[in-house]
Amino acid sequence: MPTVSPSPTPNPTPSASPSSSPSDTQTISIAEARNGTVGTRVRVGGVVTAEAGRLGTPPLIAIQDSTAGIAVRLADTTPRPAAGTWLELSGKIADPYGQLELRSISAVRAAGQAALPAPLGVDGLSLGEATEGRLVVVEGVAAGRPVKATSGDLTFIVTTTHGPVRIAVDATAGIVPTSVGAGDRLSLTGVAGQRASRKGAPDGYRIWIRGPADIVRLGGPSASPSPSTSPSASPASDGPLRTIAAAILAGSGTVTIEGSITTRASLLDATNRRVIVQDGTAAIEVLLPVGVSAPAVGVRIRVAGEVGRAYGAPRIRAATVRRVGTGVVSPLEIRVAPGAAHEWRLVRVRGDIVEVHRSGDRWTADLLVGGVRIPIVGLAGAGIPSAALATGRTATIVGIVRRPYPTASDRRFAIDPRSPADLTVGGPADGPSASPGSGGSGSASNGSVAPAGSSGPGSVAGGPPEVDLVELVDHVGQAVRVGGLVQSVAVDGFRLDDGTAVASVRLSGAAADLAGSIVVGDALSATGRVELDPAGGTTIVAVDDPAGISLVGDLGDDSAGASPGPFDSTDPNSTGGAPGGAGDPATPAVAAGLADLAVPEIGALGLLLVSIASLAVTLLRRRRMRRRWTARIADRLAAFVAGPGSGLGGAPTAPTASMAALTPVPVGGPSGIGPVGASPGRRPRDARQGSDHGSEEG
Repeated sequence: MPTVSPSPTPNPTPSASPSSSPSDTQTISIAEARNGTVGTRVRVGGVVTAEAGRLGTPPLIAIQDSTAGIAVRLADTTPRPAAGTWLELSGKIADPYGQLELRSISAVRAAGQAALPAPLGVDGLSLGEATEGRLVVVEGVAAGRPVKATSGDLTFIVTTTHGPVRIAVDATAGIVPTSVGAGDRLSLTGVAGQRASRKGAPDGYRIWIRGPADIVRLGGPSASPSPSTSPSASPASDGPLRTIAAAILAGSGTVTIEGSITTRASLLDATNRRVIVQDGTAAIEVLLPVGVSAPAVGVRIRVAGEVGRAYGAPRIRAATVRRVGTGVVSPLEIRVAPGAAHEWRLVRVRGDIVEVHRSGDRWTADLLVGGVRIPIVGLAGAGIPSAALATGRTATIVGIVRRPYPTASDRRFAIDPRSPADLTVGGPADGPSASPGSGGSGSASNGSVAPAGSSGPGSVAGGPPEVDLVELVDHVGQAVRVGGLVQSVAVDGFRLDDGTAVASVRLSGAAADLAGSIVVGDALSATGRVELDPAGGTTIVAVDDPAGISLVGDLGDDSAGASPGPFDSTDPNSTGGAPGGAGDPATPAVAAGLADLAVPEIGALGLLLVSIASLAVTLLRRRRMRRRWTARIADRLAAFVAGPGSGLGGAPTAPTASMAALTPVPVGGPSGIGPVGASPGRRPRDARQGSDHGSEEG
């Protein structure tokens, strides 16, 4: 029993203080204070249910009376009360990130000890605004081991009968990641809190665990229903469970992951040992041990083994495989060309079939989606006849995203449907873009595939524009792509520095599981929507798709992890290296001559020849760089003055007065840049340009 009865305090006369403007001169109930206006000063009393620091911020505590609970932000100089202390205090109502708090605290008085209230039972449906700030209890099954952030905080998900609940643990709570295992049935007690994704959004609710006593294990994961799939499996041999995205970022070493199988073992090759496993963060190829029968699609497995790369793609060579249940993966709807961020994931794409090539029991097709051609590859293991596709018709295709082989000339990521059920062919496509070689958007004038990035400088064809962080304020509400170095990390995201500014990237939804996998110093790109931070009004990038976060090492690096020779690229048009670097055909020859110890008598003549060769390489490098910058600047100038109806890519239109005044003046002299308003990609000739060759020499 409490030594000081709190009953007179939380039951004031309601008529004495209207809820719209509660008074600071008398104590009111916490429920009445929660109904007050933000910025109003109120006086309340309640028992401390969470000590300072347990709610993620050192000066934050939680108090509760018989009506409701609320978070309180104490001043730095205010003593930190222990749990069970009855406090009477005055403060202003605030709502940072949607969570109601009392701030600017004054007149704090400890009135003795009181019994903690009984926790209120909640689940994924009832956890919300009505329970925020209160002591609650939830029962559910852990969806995975806790993910540890660089700050030491832990987060994990428990599945209840009415949806998932996010659990947060501050680093000061004394709980380690091994305290919870995937599949454990738990009873968890804590304080309900909120960190909304945007102003006024009814989301981001979570439960803050205060210490080890708040975690009660009701039972472990269910036994494996099929022991034959893990002849060498042993639960004790599994290491800490990691997300697939974290395993891919690790790059090497022994990892343990858990996910659902999305492909049959016979799809990728005839060995029946390669399957694709996907969780909420990413997907990866798993090479099963010899003698282990492959589980069916939809089976959820736990895999322990060595992570690495095969043909440039991430792969886990499994040592043990255990079945842990079932879980169907829904395909991700994409409207852009897939890339490294989508690798091995199950996706769905809709578009027009513009080209089909058949080769025995395999076939390839080009699907036009948003002006971009996406390659579709029919593998022999899929059992899809080539006659199932017809050019000029619409199609909806489900499949896994696979990178090209290191030796392939086509460097685009492809989509591989898994069975005839993944292919749905519709009626005739609308518009001339459906016919191959029509020269519409996404194809060159000769019907070949337009190069990536031809949609304009600084962007990927069909994707969101790439912008500097300093320009985010001009793109509020738009989807953008940004890149830079991770400056700092937080529980729900990180701060990114690209040299122009520093901005916050907020991870939510399925992307929230990536927070524990990102470390300071990572070079990455983020694709998301620009929003205003409800707390400070600054611009942030909100990412809710795990595929929107990509390490820079994965961007455009189609040969990572392969083992070709150092000079195996013989394509003169290859852009794999900088001119004059490893990708320059002239460089290996010069380097070989300098490094050849069998020619010590090279002499003065040899040095002269080497110098001439070096000069030639330098001139070639400058010529290539000038040609590339010339084309980029021409496209930028044309984009500045071109608007709707300007005639770009179509019939010429009458220039405006300002354009007419600029047209006779060639920009850049003989560098090959045409007059302002010229069509992108063309170099118009004038009196000083006799040929394209002459333009390049200039």
